[in-house]
Amino acid sequence: MDPSLEEHASLIKGLAERIKELEGRLAALEVRDAARPENMNIFSVAVPAAHPTPLPASHPLKQIADGGSAGVMPVIGKVFLGLAGAYVLRALAESAALPQITVAVAALFYSAGWLVWAGRSSFRFASGAYGVTASLIVFPLLWEATVRFKILPALLTAAILLGFVLLAFFVAWKKDLAAVAWLTTSFAVITALGLFVGTGNPAPFALALLLIAASAECAYAMGHWLPARVIAALAADVGMLMLLALYTSRELSPEYVRISVPALLAFLAALFLISTVSTLFATVVRQQPINYFSVFQTTVTFLIVTVGSLRATHGAAQLWIGALCIVAAAISYLAAFTWFDEDRLVRNYHVFATWAAALLTYGAFLSFSLHSASAWLCLATLVSIAAAVRTSRVTLAAHSLAFLAGAIFSSGFLTFAFAAVVADRPQPATFTIVIAAVAAICSYGALCKLATQLYSTLVDRAVRFCFATLGAMALFALLVGTAAQLVSPNPPLLASIRTFLLCLLALSCGFAGSRYSRPELLPLGYGLMAVCTLKLLFEDLRAGSAAWLAISLFVYGLVWVLLPRITKSSTAEQAPPEEQSKAKRMAG
Repeated sequence: MDPSLEEHASLIKGLAERIKELEGRLAALEVRDAARPENMNIFSVAVPAAHPTPLPASHPLKQIADGGSAGVMPVIGKVFLGLAGAYVLRALAESAALPQITVAVAALFYSAGWLVWAGRSSFRFASGAYGVTASLIVFPLLWEATVRFKILPALLTAAILLGFVLLAFFVAWKKDLAAVAWLTTSFAVITALGLFVGTGNPAPFALALLLIAASAECAYAMGHWLPARVIAALAADVGMLMLLALYTSRELSPEYVRISVPALLAFLAALFLISTVSTLFATVVRQQPINYFSVFQTTVTFLIVTVGSLRATHGAAQLWIGALCIVAAAISYLAAFTWFDEDRLVRNYHVFATWAAALLTYGAFLSFSLHSASAWLCLATLVSIAAAVRTSRVTLAAHSLAFLAGAIFSSGFLTFAFAAVVADRPQPATFTIVIAAVAAICSYGALCKLATQLYSTLVDRAVRFCFATLGAMALFALLVGTAAQLVSPNPPLLASIRTFLLCLLALSCGFAGSRYSRPELLPLGYGLMAVCTLKLLFEDLRAGSAAWLAISLFVYGLVWVLLPRITKSSTAEQAPPEEQSKAKRMAG
């Protein structure tokens, strides 16, 4: 029996009521979810769900995700198609269907086309991929055409390497395609270093490395591609070191083409000039802070050119290099104190001033004998410390310490001082040793007049302590040497004289340090007493004379009693009147 109309109506009504009930339950669930704390702000207002912001169409990730003509997969496919074309050209060359030189020229134009395509692409991933494709085509081609088939001379191959790098810089310049520049530079310098050895004719490829480095330096000076500059500069350094290893060794392999000494020196000088001109252009002309790689590269190239020139000429260029170092030191000092004497260029100031001190010291050792260099460095010490006191330049004070250390080392003073401490018969001091000792004593005396603090309390005391130590060592050595020459004492008497002088110096350092506010002298005084303690154990007791040992022990013990009291009393005299009266009341 078919359901009646009334039964249909009641069924529809029930369904409508059920749907309405379900809608009410869903609404209740939505209200409950919106009322949760993580979806509410501080005003208890529901926070709408955040929708991710779509990436712009030009974003690389968007281009990778969308695919299409600018996607990654089509680019990779095109790269492999390009490599396939390169292997077709290689097959033609091996089959002798075409002349090898014709195939080589076609392959060069083919790789250049890929490089130009890399510069025209708007997708940076594609630009880098096409640049790698061009490099993978041209550089193995140059290797085989030069080493295996020998259809290209070394000079032409080096010119093609340079031209390909310049083409890469040209196509990458407009859109600043750093990947194309540094990838091409990397492949080029690796190929040049390989052909450096593989062809047995290093000169053209050394020249190509230098010109690539110069091109990268020019590009960096215009604000482009630091990675390409670093890669090219380091490759040029390695190339020059390889030249030195090949042509300054005792025997040159007959496989290599010989290079004359002037040509080798020209290569080394060009390497140094490239880095130096780049550094001076950035710091002096453009007034930019020097970067750390420029400091590294300039220093390394200087060492390569100086050491390499000395090896190549077997020391004949030593005088010329020394003179150039002294001239360069004067220029560096001029740059530091005139061009970079401001807060913005403080790094340039410190770098050029440090270079100046190092160049002056190195030039003195190259230009003069050891004793003459010691005299000149003593003069430089006194001039530098006088200028530091007059101008309150703490940099000059630190440099005078370096000059003084070089003078003491080259004068033979260290050997003389060691003999004055331990030898039974110290040798008389030479004129050079006396000059170095007097310079050390006078330098500390002049430094005491420098009112400017050295950068920080720790550095200030460290520099002053070094000067005080050198001065005390010089004074002690001179006094012992003079006493040994005047009285010709026996070992027990000489040991007691040394003990007496050490104790006297320690007592003087403690008094002067506290009386005249020289905090660097206080640890020096106690340090001298520590040295005196070791001396008593290893020299005075060994000498075996009871009378002189008794005198030494008496003086030693007396200083240990007086030194703390002198330090304490001198400090109390310098205290304000209120603190002095308080100390007296406490003592009473």
